[in-house]
Amino acid sequence: MTDRVSTSGRGAHRSGAPWRNPYPLIILALLVLAGLLTVPAPLANDIRYEIGTHAVSQFSVTETFSHRPLMHRLIMELFFAPSYALSSDRVGFEIVMRVLAIALSALAAAVLWSGMRRRLPRLASPVAVASLAGLLLPSTGVAWEPDWLAVVLTVAGVGLCFWGRPVGPILGGVIFAVAAVLKFVTLPIAMIGLLAVLLLEERPWLGTWPRTLREVPQALRQLDRSDLLQRPVIIATLAAIVTGITWLVLLVTVWPWEIPWLLDASKMQPLRPLGPKTALTFELLGNSMIMWPAIALVPAALVSATKVEKGVVIGSLVLAWIPMQLQNQFFPYHLAAFPVIGSIALVLGLRRGGRWLAAYALIGGVGSVIALTMISPPVRIAWVWAFIAAWVVYAAVGVLLQRRLVATRTGSANRHLSALATLLAVLLLVPVSLPAAKWSFTMDPSRYFSTNHSLDVNKSLLSSGAAIRERIGPDTPVLYFGFGDLVYAVGNPTFCKYPTNVFVQRGQWEKPVLPTATYADNLKCLDDPRNEYLVWDHDYVTDWRQPPEVMEIVDRNFDCREAFQYGLMMVCPRR
Repeated sequence: MTDRVSTSGRGAHRSGAPWRNPYPLIILALLVLAGLLTVPAPLANDIRYEIGTHAVSQFSVTETFSHRPLMHRLIMELFFAPSYALSSDRVGFEIVMRVLAIALSALAAAVLWSGMRRRLPRLASPVAVASLAGLLLPSTGVAWEPDWLAVVLTVAGVGLCFWGRPVGPILGGVIFAVAAVLKFVTLPIAMIGLLAVLLLEERPWLGTWPRTLREVPQALRQLDRSDLLQRPVIIATLAAIVTGITWLVLLVTVWPWEIPWLLDASKMQPLRPLGPKTALTFELLGNSMIMWPAIALVPAALVSATKVEKGVVIGSLVLAWIPMQLQNQFFPYHLAAFPVIGSIALVLGLRRGGRWLAAYALIGGVGSVIALTMISPPVRIAWVWAFIAAWVVYAAVGVLLQRRLVATRTGSANRHLSALATLLAVLLLVPVSLPAAKWSFTMDPSRYFSTNHSLDVNKSLLSSGAAIRERIGPDTPVLYFGFGDLVYAVGNPTFCKYPTNVFVQRGQWEKPVLPTATYADNLKCLDDPRNEYLVWDHDYVTDWRQPPEVMEIVDRNFDCREAFQYGLMMVCPRR
């Protein structure tokens, strides 16, 4: 590859022979793997939280707090409706949602491919398929999270920006804005799309890249300002800004409670000292290398890369890391962009590195299978830093070998090497999708979750929910003291804008929540006489941790001495 990524179309595959254009077969294999590995997997509890709160609330989706911003709630409602229509029970509903996740990811990858064909035809197929693999195969524990959905939209937005001007970049900018406001901390994910469009534009912005900071002013003076409004990245940025401002105005004027909800919800996040926060950051980054081996190979993949490739990959990884820090939480789904970025980087690196890097990458894949499926959580936790150190050594050795072998390798990337790189990007994401694979290496609580684990938990949770509905009636209003998956399993209606009563629950842990207006509003639900039973998970709302006034309200309204128990759930009738 040249200093700028080649734009020649001569590498495009015109023949229909599968050995000359293997991408349809790779896509078919990827979709089969996604169908086998992700469709049977129960949805993550966070998504069940969303489904449950939407289903049981007697208020509209805009008036119901589900721990997710309004844009995400509205988009999810668009997918919930057909899922209900096409299913008869909760298992069928989740299968439809999984299939819709595959369809949405495929659509985003197709839009990316369509746009890149106009700009970088030789990279269109490998990059689009690698993106699709990064969206689909790791999705067992992350699909439909706002962080994942933001990545899906950003992938599509990049493709739209390379469609015809000005419509394509305008649509791309709108999509980037939607990705940004899905969770607001997903703004850096949307900025990945703008960064990619900026660096992949056909005409260089600065002519030659400045080597030092002193050269930047001179390079900026050389900038051609006559066609700024013709640049896709400028058009997309303006469209994104206008869309984002419009959405904020709507929030303030039409749904004025939404921003106070978001501000008060931010007080639920635990305050961590710098030391533990830094340790968790590096632990999650280490987890990402073990879960998605392509991340460990990014340094090797960037050996001899062009400045454009390095700028896109490194800049994207930094931007994808920011939401985790902003949220002060350390769940793998916060890094939902990592497998996509890592897969694309690996494809580009393999085009330079040849078959040796493919063989070396497979070693990392085997290591991931062993780490995620064969080592118990206590052992992983006890030896976490030793495991992470081993993967760091693996990454360093890859860099050293790549530097030596790329320097001696002759010839340029060809279609067969590109196809091999794409196939490998798919295979390296299989380990994290296996039914026995944990959804993280050591992060709590996903280090205990897997498809098999979720299927086992399902039997008890859903049967308990069905038993409660049968005993009290499916239409009897209740008050919930439980996480969203409990609300989802029971499914009885509730007269509360906060169906899980999460502000009350967090009041036992995070004292900054107690003086907020939203906490006071949530407390009113406990006195609403329309809710005839209290469905209580004592592991979620711990009575002895709650302020005395909360338990006084509960005791005044519900008689838990006459409660009946189903699994984790205690059901108390109203006095």
